[in-house]
Amino acid sequence: MRLTVPKVPGVYRLLDGILLPIMFVLGGCRRDAIQETHPWHLWKGFSEKDIDTYKSVKHSGGDEALKRHFGFLFHAPIFGGWKNYIALRPRNYSGTYRIGWVIYKKNRLQEASIHKLVLNSSPIRLLSGSELFSGYFFAINEEGEQIDLEIVGSGRLGDGQFPQSRLF
Repeated sequence: MRLTVPKVPGVYRLLDGILLPIMFVLGGCRRDAIQETHPWHLWKGFSEKDIDTYKSVKHSGGDEALKRHFGFLFHAPIFGGWKNYIALRPRNYSGTYRIGWVIYKKNRLQEASIHKLVLNSSPIRLLSGSELFSGYFFAINEEGEQIDLEIVGSGRLGDGQFPQSRLF
């Protein structure tokens, strides 16, 4: 199956730039805590059944910060938001890709999204979430085909690991 993910419209990319200083402050004034996920970055035009879980990375949250989303606060460490992350990258693939996730809360589907922003071959960090959340992360290439994904590490915002990776 091929998933055709739309690009982020230019006006929203401009808004991303405007929000950058705010995201820096919400991240505790740390470059590695600048969150790059906003509602306009998420594409939900697919079913979780479209995803091959054998090529995905299963995940269970373990962050002891906020248990629930509470609007945008889970992305804001200075307000007690999630700080633990998992670092992922495509396995045996060096091109550009997009990351997606299927999230369950107590075995109920909460969200299935693909991030519209394109990544290079470097790892991506994603917030782990609280123990209420589980699911899996997956990746697709530029042609919309799913590719194998692997865990390359985990940590906590501010730990200095994966210094060149982005945070979604």
